[in-house]
Amino acid sequence: MTTDFSESQIEIITPPNDSIDKTYSMLENLHEIVSENLPENEYLWPSSMPPIIPDDDLIPIANYGDSDEAKEKVEYREYISKKYGKHKQLISGIHYNFSFNSDFLQSLHKNSATDQSFKDFKNDIYLTVARNLLKHQWLITYLMGANIAIHSSYKKCCDITRYEKGDEYHFKNACSFRNSICGYRNKEDFRVSYDNIDDNIKDLKKLISTGQLHGANEYYSPVRLKNPKSINGLDALEKDGIEYIELRMIDLNPLSKIGITKDDIYLIHLIIISSLLYPCSSYNKEEQATAIEKQNLVSLYGNKLPPHLIEEGLHFFKRMEQHLDDLSQKEFYEKIIKQAIDRINGNREIYSTMIYNMVDSTGYINHHLSVAKHNKKQSSSNKYALKGYEDLELSTQILIREALLKGLKVEVLDRTENFISIKNDTKIEYIKQATKTSLDPYSTALIMENKAITKKVLMDNNITVPNGGIFTSIDDAKGEYSKFKSKKVVIKPNNTNFGLGITILDENFSIKDYTNGLEIAFNKVR
Repeated sequence: MTTDFSESQIEIITPPNDSIDKTYSMLENLHEIVSENLPENEYLWPSSMPPIIPDDDLIPIANYGDSDEAKEKVEYREYISKKYGKHKQLISGIHYNFSFNSDFLQSLHKNSATDQSFKDFKNDIYLTVARNLLKHQWLITYLMGANIAIHSSYKKCCDITRYEKGDEYHFKNACSFRNSICGYRNKEDFRVSYDNIDDNIKDLKKLISTGQLHGANEYYSPVRLKNPKSINGLDALEKDGIEYIELRMIDLNPLSKIGITKDDIYLIHLIIISSLLYPCSSYNKEEQATAIEKQNLVSLYGNKLPPHLIEEGLHFFKRMEQHLDDLSQKEFYEKIIKQAIDRINGNREIYSTMIYNMVDSTGYINHHLSVAKHNKKQSSSNKYALKGYEDLELSTQILIREALLKGLKVEVLDRTENFISIKNDTKIEYIKQATKTSLDPYSTALIMENKAITKKVLMDNNITVPNGGIFTSIDDAKGEYSKFKSKKVVIKPNNTNFGLGITILDENFSIKDYTNGLEIAFNKVR
């Protein structure tokens, strides 16, 4: 948890997770912790567009401390304040970061008819997805757009059709004011190549060298190619390639307490899968102009979707129906697709319509303030609930909550043994049952008797360990048979010694031998 542009803007960041359910639970927990610790007369504003805004000189830039990095953050925010105005910086939203599993990408690369290096292959995968997402950014805005009104103190209003209601502007046919020409955008629609990573970096470097952009993070594209080592530069992206993509066009949804529903996270995941299954080889300047035109149209007038976009949206989701049998949770994804199709057909209300009806009757400020108060009251009543950790001992849950409140990183290492790690930038602590820490002389033995945690500790200290997998069920382990069958493997329980329950298999072992080894190991688990 940190602040964004202004001292009053909280930024809630979930750690990388391998499942949507884990991510959603963490977002719920962080949101609850923030709400619980707000002063009595402060609330989390639930809309992407800000409430009543004071004059610029009364909007404080966030304080990040006295380090050189902190000073750079402040300098950058002072720069964008002058260039875009502080009012625009108070717009909020959701950034959805996504990466493919490394084993999945390695398998795709191995089984593809390509002589590309893995790095180049991986870059092309992410570029394909990015091109598709940019072409269909309007579809996400239509389905998830959720701000259709602003207060008159937001002084960046454009000369567009609006309904003035006192000191508010309501946009009846809009889906997302934030994604419109009046929202959070660069002053120009820059045409940056997505054909390959070299041209993408070349175009961004040119915009930076000519002074059109301060750095890579000023490029406010709805989809950005990312490498975690590149903060405002492009060196790591150029050297190591794309590690994940960032979707930036998602509005805060006031209809959800934490700004987004779990169904919508799955919807975006489905759209990303579709963007991979149906490769998009081109996104030239003309196609970029068309995509921006569609986005502009849907942002301000998408409530009346034109026939050609209805047809395009239906085609996008109906072709995904052909792949439902290939997806886990088939029935769930089938429901997600049906909901999207119903919204496009007009058989189900989209968020912007629902919110407009609420805001039009009670007012933009009054409605969202009421929602904010209701959400805070709900948080107070759920004070001791920690979503996703209900199976842990209460003492461990309390420790996790306090660690999250202090901005520390928490990882559950073994749920059955209530073993977790807590770390900051300089130290990591391994804790069992909330009380057994490095200050306990017996802690080393506790770590060593758990093979998974021993391996984790060695890895955290840059000691090479064998590759492998950790499984809590035979079915999960059997699902990874193809990953291991061509290698020599050792199957062993997590917490036995003296060779009990261990099976050693040579390369190209059968599924039968593999299953027998798993059954022996799981029978020895305490």
